Amino acid sequence: MEPAHTEIGKALAEQLPPLTPHAAAVEADRCLYCYDAPCTHACPTHIDIPRFIKKIASNNLRGSAETIFASNLLGATCARVCPVQELCEGACVLGADHKPIAIGRLQRYAMDYAREHRSYPAVTAEPTGRSIAVIGAGPAGLSCAGEMARLGHAATILEKRDLPGGLSTYGIIALREPVEIALEETRMIGSLGVQIKTGVDFGKDVSLAQLQQDFDAVVLSVGLGSTPGLGIDGEEAIVDGLEFIEASKTAAASMNVGRNVLVIGAGNTAVDCATIAKRLGAERVTMVYRRTDREMTCYEHEYD
Repeated sequence: MEPAHTEIGKALAEQLPPLTPHAAAVEADRCLYCYDAPCTHACPTHIDIPRFIKKIASNNLRGSAETIFASNLLGATCARVCPVQELCEGACVLGADHKPIAIGRLQRYAMDYAREHRSYPAVTAEPTGRSIAVIGAGPAGLSCAGEMARLGHAATILEKRDLPGGLSTYGIIALREPVEIALEETRMIGSLGVQIKTGVDFGKDVSLAQLQQDFDAVVLSVGLGSTPGLGIDGEEAIVDGLEFIEASKTAAASMNVGRNVLVIGAGNTAVDCATIAKRLGAERVTMVYRRTDREMTCYEHEYD
C-alpha cells in the first residue's frame, strides 16, 4: 500500500517527525496540568490530557497510553488527524501569551510507544452473551465495535472494501496519516476480540433482516456518501478529490499528475489535493473557489 517509488515515498512521507524522548520530556514539563483543564473540555472524546502528559513527564508511557485509550481507542489516528489548533491546543491556557502545549504530538508519542510495544487495551469484562453487527470499518465502526468488545459483547464488523479503516486508510493524506498506521489501529481493535470481515457489501451480500436475525443489535456506520456533482460540461474528466487522495496512498507510483493542475473548492480536502499534486511534480497548482476567502471551509493553518 505504501508508495513503492523512493522519490514518491519521500514526497508523501509523514510530514511531522516523531518527538525524541528528550523533546517529549521537555514539552511535557511545560504543561501546567490545569485543574478542570480547558483542553480536556475542548477534546471531543474528553481525553484526560493533563493526566496523559504528566505520565509522559514521569516516563510512564504505558500509563500515558492507557489514559488515552480509556477515552479514545483511535488515539493514534486522532493524534495525527485532529485539528488540534481548533480544539485542545486552541484551548490551551498558554496559548494566549505563550506557545500552546504540543498536545497532538505528545499524544502521538504515547501512541507510537503503544504500537511499538504492543501495549494495547485488554478486555476485562465478562462475556455478556450479546452480539452486535457493525456495518462499516471506518473510525466510527471501529470505535463502536471496540467499545462494545470492552463491555463484554461479541462484535463483528462488516466492511465492503478490501481493507478496513475507512477514511483513515483511504482518505487521509499520507503526509498526515500513513496507511500502515490506520491498518495497525484496525489490528488493535481486532486484538480486543472484534471480528472484521472485509469484502462484505451490506444490502447485497447480507441483508438487514438476516443481520437482525443473527445479532442482538445492528449499528450502521456507513461513512461518507458520494460527492455531489458540479453540473457542468466535461465533468466526466474531473477526478473526485477523495479518489485522488486514495490513489496517492494506494497507487502513487502509477499516478499521472499533469503540469498544470486545477483544484475546485477550498475545503481541507481541496488543500490536501493541491498539496499532493504539487509534491508529485505539478509545476502549477491553482485552487478556484466560487465564494470569498471568508467562506472558505478549510482551516486557516492548513490554507497557510
